[in-house]
Amino acid sequence: MFVKLFKSSYLLQVHLFFIMAILLWLDVFISPLPMIKTNNVTPFYTVFYNIFHGSSFISEIIEFILLCAESIMINHIVIKNKITNKINFLPAFVFFLISCYNPNLLRLNPVIISNLFLIIVISQIFNINKSKNPYQNILTAGIFTSIASLFYFPAILFILIIILSLIAYRTSDWNEFVISFIGLLTPYIFLFTFYFLTDNINVALDNYYKYFNTIKFTEINFNIHEIISMNFLFLLLIMAILKLLRNINSNVIILRKKYEIILFSIPVIGFCLFFNDKLFKFSHLFLLLPYSIIISHFLMNIKKKIWVQIIFILFFAIIISGKIYAKFTF
Repeated sequence: MFVKLFKSSYLLQVHLFFIMAILLWLDVFISPLPMIKTNNVTPFYTVFYNIFHGSSFISEIIEFILLCAESIMINHIVIKNKITNKINFLPAFVFFLISCYNPNLLRLNPVIISNLFLIIVISQIFNINKSKNPYQNILTAGIFTSIASLFYFPAILFILIIILSLIAYRTSDWNEFVISFIGLLTPYIFLFTFYFLTDNINVALDNYYKYFNTIKFTEINFNIHEIISMNFLFLLLIMAILKLLRNINSNVIILRKKYEIILFSIPVIGFCLFFNDKLFKFSHLFLLLPYSIIISHFLMNIKKKIWVQIIFILFFAIIISGKIYAKFTF
């Protein structure tokens, strides 16, 4: 069934994607969850929180729109960069399905908003090697990384992905590394200028000092559904990475570099997970970016298509069981 779906017309896949998305979110629209409140080093998200936290339904609508938009953007990146050898809507389906694995995360949160800008960062990184003006791509990537961090501060670590990408492209121009940091610093220069002009500079600096001074990893409690779900997703990721590594040298050089960049992003994101223990579970949503691309590549290259059917059935089983588990435990 699922294999035939991704062989059907592209327009039909798009329609079915939105139907699936709405059906999976019906219970969320009926019983919306409140927004997540964060610390004082997420100034842009704080604006969102102050405006929308009083209406859970509106905040869930925004979350839904963001997830749909991000799914489509990831799909566009995969097709445009020929990361897979087929044109379909599979990456969008994978991105959205994985975002729904834990019903407790289906609420407007800073990570999902940050992801919107980090997807743009990935797109800019992929364009560096074929751009006539790579400086512009690098500067844009740095700026959007910075903007993402103003919604969720650990996103600032994505600057490491930009640096690793430049190394993967074997650049010998040190200006490119400098430009990436100029892009990263630019929004913060404007932000702290605003704080200075409004006489809030000391409060802002104190907030960042408290943030860094209180970073610590505490024991995170997972329920049985979360443990089973994450183990399944982790096992699937390992299988997909092994298959990708096995065939990576058979690709053209530029495509190989893009695969390397995607793989580089995983340990960086892993580090992000421990950068804010209070939102540890939400930080997992950063993994949607590389995970959806790698799993899509894996699913498209499975020879026995029965396994694709089984994997999608398990995706839906995890989502539905999670909704049932949450309903009877809260």
